Amino acid sequence: MSTEPPDIPDGPLLPPVRWLFAPDLIAYGKKIALHAFYGGELDPRDWMRVADGHGHVEDASAEAGRERDLRVAAVEPPASGELWFDYLADTGDGGAAMFTTALCCGGDLTIPGVDVAARPGDALGKPARLTAAGDPATLPRGQFLFVGGDTAYHVADIDTLAARVQVPFARAARSLAARQPHHAPRRLYGLPGNHDYYAELVGFNRMFRAGATGDDQPGPGGRRPPLAMPGYTRAQQASYVAIQLPWDWQLLGLDVDDWLDARQEWYLRSLPPAKKRIVATPSPPIVAGAVVCDAAHQDALARLGLAPLYAGGAPEPGSCRLDLSGDTHHYARYHPGQAAAPAAAIGDGQRAAGPVAPVAYAGVVAGGGGAFHHPSFGPTGPIAAQALYPRAELSRRAVSRRLLKPWSIFDGGLAWIMPLVLTLTGAIGATRSAGTRWLGDHLLAWLGLHRERAVGGAARPMAVGGPGDLGPSLAFLGFGVGALVLAYLALRVHGVTFTPAQRRRPLVRALGPIGARRRRWVAMAMAGVALLLPFASPWFIAAPLADDLWFDAWWLLAGVLTLVAGVAIGAVGGRLLPRRGQLGMLALGLVHGLAHLITPFAIARIALAVWWIVPAMLALMAAALVIGQALLRRDAPWWVLLALWLGPWLAGLALAIGGTDGVALAPAGTAQWLGVIAATAVAAIAIGCAHMGWYLTVAAALGAHGNEVGGAARVDEFRQFVRFRLTADALTGFVVAIDAPSADPTAIRPYVVDVFQIAPEAPGGPA
Repeated sequence: MSTEPPDIPDGPLLPPVRWLFAPDLIAYGKKIALHAFYGGELDPRDWMRVADGHGHVEDASAEAGRERDLRVAAVEPPASGELWFDYLADTGDGGAAMFTTALCCGGDLTIPGVDVAARPGDALGKPARLTAAGDPATLPRGQFLFVGGDTAYHVADIDTLAARVQVPFARAARSLAARQPHHAPRRLYGLPGNHDYYAELVGFNRMFRAGATGDDQPGPGGRRPPLAMPGYTRAQQASYVAIQLPWDWQLLGLDVDDWLDARQEWYLRSLPPAKKRIVATPSPPIVAGAVVCDAAHQDALARLGLAPLYAGGAPEPGSCRLDLSGDTHHYARYHPGQAAAPAAAIGDGQRAAGPVAPVAYAGVVAGGGGAFHHPSFGPTGPIAAQALYPRAELSRRAVSRRLLKPWSIFDGGLAWIMPLVLTLTGAIGATRSAGTRWLGDHLLAWLGLHRERAVGGAARPMAVGGPGDLGPSLAFLGFGVGALVLAYLALRVHGVTFTPAQRRRPLVRALGPIGARRRRWVAMAMAGVALLLPFASPWFIAAPLADDLWFDAWWLLAGVLTLVAGVAIGAVGGRLLPRRGQLGMLALGLVHGLAHLITPFAIARIALAVWWIVPAMLALMAAALVIGQALLRRDAPWWVLLALWLGPWLAGLALAIGGTDGVALAPAGTAQWLGVIAATAVAAIAIGCAHMGWYLTVAAALGAHGNEVGGAARVDEFRQFVRFRLTADALTGFVVAIDAPSADPTAIRPYVVDVFQIAPEAPGGPA
């Protein structure tokens, strides 16, 4: 193995990424801002250009991995009659998970007593181990490694790649060097995913693009290429890649999640046609048994003349194809148009019972390289999974252990900020501001609470109030929202775009008939009105004190945004469901928003009036969570889980209303008020995190919010990669799984969870 460059950092194996709420939104906000600032013209692929018809040739020659003209290049098959290579995707999350996969993927594996050349199916379910001196390599280390997208999380920038990919790979290389010192460096290829694009491909470029010097050779000023990976060399020049393999196989790495750019299309069209292809994309065309291929993916395949075989079409005679992708963080294999076969358990996974038989097309999702586990349970579409890892019941068990634990939700990101903000708006609004308190008092009266008291004080009639500054605040808020909408429309009329979709369908095209000069005047007029609108509000609103005006406006805005965000999140989470399921997710999102709004108000104004009510509410919540974990493990229907969520919550509210004997809490003095706000914040955050867990639990039972469910649970078990064996007859994939990752190499237990073969259909019948 090559000497490790001295500037590769060493550090701890980091815990799994905390996913919830803010970091992804901030990262995507950066992308939107860049699109806006650069007029939608910024494309980080603009620097890329690969010579027409050229690509990498991975064969048995001394020039293996070098770019050659594929239209004339001679490909030298190995004398052994086989070529091995590896695939993994979705790396750079939890350090132990990444180390585990890097270690197993980086070395030779042996399965005693198995001859994969004669009987590949014999490897199914068999434990594998890293070869030691004298061991035969049943599954030898691949000649190159292909990384299928999303190389680090949240954002694949240089620092994150160094900490979450480079350090675990370097540790794995040191462990392997002590056990298997004979390995020569192998090529590293990759595709970017959306998390690579959050950093505008800067980190991806540093990790995969061939440097000006070798990784172990200092350049000007003694500097070495960044993000060197011990045991790997970088070869590619773009975010897309073509690799010619022996026996007329071709591997295409398509960077198409952000649409197919002109340079990439021109390059890929220049390549010689191939009958046998592996098409790697950052995201899969099939997920959970349903076709989810988006417009960008479909458009790219159509432009490149690649048939949508994922929809059930048959490959042309004499051809075959494997669609290979990550993005979804579990393993699944689909053969569209093929009926489900009886399933057999293979370790923690399952596959169709029977011998390993070649097929002409398969869609394989293999996103278990290092990222958190996406649920493999829930409702599925009509396309049967011929193999699945982990099995649904094991995935459900792993997720349920963490999803219904409020502390896990609290520790999993910034989701706790929402109940904190709503505490500050709801609790303060219910006890301090005249306008918002008037609105809350009407709700209390409707619930039968007509009196109030201070902490430790006597009951007294509820203070008589009026709408006060609530109406003017609402009008002021309307002026502010109107100004923002006008400013946004002014930018759009002027030609500014915020997303790739807007860049492809600019508003100026629809306004073309009015001319560019008039568009500029219209945009300037709209921007001027937007700027003046908030300052003109005093002429139209009889405004009360400025502090009340601003607080009530923010209070109203927080409430409206909570409900709107709940519905919007439900819509996004249920976008892959059928129409009925989408409507159900809209309703579920609204319920989720209402739960977050009502809880802090009820605690601050009602529950804290009697000392035992909040502990009783928390006890009801805790009991429901324990029961919910057990029911989720047993695949309870969504409506049972929904009832278990809302029933104890509503019972707690009813207990609060009945237990106060019609008397609400009205803190007297600053000390009491601060104490009530602090106690409300603690209780509301605990219950709010429970609400978040319950919402995701019900959504998971409906088959929605797979990404958010996985991110909240942060399960780093169920690691997996694919080791491919290519021969003149077929491409065979051995899916190597590791159920439990570990930082201790001796505790890692890999085994083969699936074996599949791709080959052209035999004349006169199926392959």
